[in-house]
Amino acid sequence: MIVFGWAVFLASRSLGQGLLLTLEEHIAHLLWTRSATITMGNSCICRDDSGGEDSVDTHQQQAENSAVPTADTRSQTRDPVRPPRRGRGPHEPRRKKQNVDGLVLDTLAVIRTLVDNDQEPPYSMITLHEMAETGPASIGLLSPGILEYLLQCLKLQSHPTVMLFALIALEKFAQTSENKLTISESSISDRLITLESWADDPDYLKRQVGFCAQWSLDNLFLKEGRQLTYEKVDLSSIRAMLNSNDVSEYLKISPHGLEARCDASSFESVRCTFCVDAGVWYYEVTVVTSGVMQIGWATRDSKFLNHEGYGIGDDEYSCAYDGCRQLIWYNARSKPHVHPCWKEGDTVGFLLDLNEKQMIFFLNGNQLPPEKQVFSSTVSGFFAAASFMSYQQCEFNFGAKPFKYPPSMKFSTFNDYAFLTAEEKIILPRHRRLALLKQVSIRENCCSLCCDEVADTQLKPCGHSSSASDAEFDAVVGYLEDIIMDDEFQLLQRNFMDKYYQEFEDTEENKLIYTPIFNEYISLVEKYIEEQLLERIPGFNMAAFTTTLQHHKDEVAGDIFDMLLTFTDFLAFKEMFLDYRAEKEGRGLDLSSGLVVTSLCKSSMPASQNNLRH
Repeated sequence: MIVFGWAVFLASRSLGQGLLLTLEEHIAHLLWTRSATITMGNSCICRDDSGGEDSVDTHQQQAENSAVPTADTRSQTRDPVRPPRRGRGPHEPRRKKQNVDGLVLDTLAVIRTLVDNDQEPPYSMITLHEMAETGPASIGLLSPGILEYLLQCLKLQSHPTVMLFALIALEKFAQTSENKLTISESSISDRLITLESWADDPDYLKRQVGFCAQWSLDNLFLKEGRQLTYEKVDLSSIRAMLNSNDVSEYLKISPHGLEARCDASSFESVRCTFCVDAGVWYYEVTVVTSGVMQIGWATRDSKFLNHEGYGIGDDEYSCAYDGCRQLIWYNARSKPHVHPCWKEGDTVGFLLDLNEKQMIFFLNGNQLPPEKQVFSSTVSGFFAAASFMSYQQCEFNFGAKPFKYPPSMKFSTFNDYAFLTAEEKIILPRHRRLALLKQVSIRENCCSLCCDEVADTQLKPCGHSSSASDAEFDAVVGYLEDIIMDDEFQLLQRNFMDKYYQEFEDTEENKLIYTPIFNEYISLVEKYIEEQLLERIPGFNMAAFTTTLQHHKDEVAGDIFDMLLTFTDFLAFKEMFLDYRAEKEGRGLDLSSGLVVTSLCKSSMPASQNNLRH
């Protein structure tokens, strides 16, 4: 994301309306000669500015002129969607290498035509992607000169577009701890304090700058003595908001929980805190940026696959309105609608009628025909939901303030029927969330269900089997669980593996020494288990139990069966030692990155719809 943030920032200079920005060639040269650490995804900016229009008009004019013979058609600008020819004729002039500005502008000119995930991306996007993957040099890229240049772009004299992407570039640089410390020491927070006041500005470009400035002050560049926004925001009138525990990892949510923004290269998604199962419901969204967003309705079964580019409307459990590409999305398929492209400040309405099983989308009060296809898969449990491409932002209204374009039919609002506790309303900054996670510790003797209290109950087989032999088998398995989980057995097995694990190598060839180790293991461990079972079950026969085990292996817990398998299956025995060696040498599987802490969202329904609105 660092190079792509840089690239879009550089391209934004052409939108500065005559702003004199220096170091253009210097930064372009750095971006071509230095590497970066990010990968470019399906980011999108749909532009109405003069730079974007000029780029599109240029391609249209070329298409019109292509029918007229010219002396040398090779001099025309290449279509950015078509990759260039690999070879060059003997009389063909050498192609001029495009700089980052040109590549970004070429990509933006055709971005609205990119709809399907399997669609071939434009050549300019592929080139930027290759540049972004050339190596880890983000720390070296942030030189004192570059840092000072970006900080100068945050001055009030700069155009808001330049300020916005300079701030985003600094956010991307701050993804490494070294860069974050360097930027924090530059007194950037003093400049962001001023820009933070733009968070509610009626100018939607300044509003983006204010949102990013406030988010950076709360999450990245903390200022000593400044109260975090979530600690002072008034949430007394808000009863439904975006769920910070039901969101993909890179989406930014405002402290009041009603505004969201994506500055990542992935397709970030979020659901609301309130779920509806019956009745007629309505909410509105104010468009802050005019790029690709898919906003609508989704159930809990709808999955967020942000890195794969799947969001709301891309499965059978959700349906979404896309005002940038003028599409309705359901089950990863799209169809065009008749609304014009949305623009900054537009209001999109979302009506869900569960009585008639239909969804209706509105743009500034103008409605589309009802959508009903999602109800073939689900009929209840709907949440307001949205997915965002790069640099997109919008604000939600769940009824905490009057709607701009309320529909003519009767409806209910989330804010009238939802309820959130004071703790559930808090949108914690990321550093506070991480601090809380670090305080969480799960003891070894904790209950496996609640992970809170000490385990005080053990479930054992009831003995209600269809035959005496089945009951006897169930009893043995129950005792086996006790023996294997006992500290004495764990120590015995661990000491044995510590003694021999370095002998085992992950190759198909088996050493001669494996055989005596295997025999010693059987003699030691199997003998111990058999002795323990004989104390509990007089007359127990291990050979008879092993035979019965083959007929009941599907009924035995996986860890118990795997342990018993090591007595009879050499490959299972060898695999156990290889896993232990990997763990001892620090090559074990790390599951920490998959830890997700979620909370149950509130789902309530009015017993009756007596308080319906118009």
